Amino acid sequence: MSSLRFKVLVTLTAIGLGSAAMAHHSTAAYDYTKKMTLTGTVRQMQWTNPHCYLQLLVTDTSGKQVEWSIETGTPALSTTLGWTKDSVKAGDRVTLVLSPMKNGGHAGTLDTLTLPNGKVLRGAAANVKTDKAGTPDLVPTLPSLKPATPARP
Repeated sequence: MSSLRFKVLVTLTAIGLGSAAMAHHSTAAYDYTKKMTLTGTVRQMQWTNPHCYLQLLVTDTSGKQVEWSIETGTPALSTTLGWTKDSVKAGDRVTLVLSPMKNGGHAGTLDTLTLPNGKVLRGAAANVKTDKAGTPDLVPTLPSLKPATPARP
């Protein structure tokens, strides 16, 4: 392999790995001590890895439409919670409860979503328990994360 081809291959690999790392993120940006209720119209449901997102158009107090980006969980978790990729469609009028961003941005992580027919779907935040400071604790959701207790000799 020529030196130039090798450099191109290494560069493309680095870009690909960097993009994958940036695509997955921590949930530390969400304030799990707060719950917010929004009612709006679904603009888009993104059923994608590593996280699904719901784009919701909400009319604010001044009458202006504001778009919210709500993380619902991974496709695997969403499926476990009863979702299908067609559970929510563009144009649906829904009410949801979320944990908002700590920085006040128009985004959050989904706790529950009520569909037009009254069916309630749970999101990733419905499974997150926190300490008094709001720090997420995933052990109740994922028991395999429990710290191992060393055996005494």
